[in-house]
Amino acid sequence: IAAGHPQLLSLKKMRDNHSKKSASVVLEIKKDFSLVKELYQNDGSEIASSSVAYRYGNKILIGSVFDNHVLVCNTD
Repeated sequence: IAAGHPQLLSLKKMRDNHSKKSASVVLEIKKDFSLVKELYQNDGSEIASSSVAYRYGNKILIGSVFDNHVLVCNTD
């Protein structure tokens, strides 16, 4: 899985002003690219500017460039 920033301009705005939130997205990508599936997407209100995601059992842990917490999501 991969985490990223679907709106790069909002990431720059958040870097300059942390009160402006940047969206987050987490994708599942098969090695041969035969599947690209969105697992998580948010406008930044739950976790902003995602930078890392890790699947742990039936959960996904999402980390951020600027936020000071990890978001834990259920996958079922």
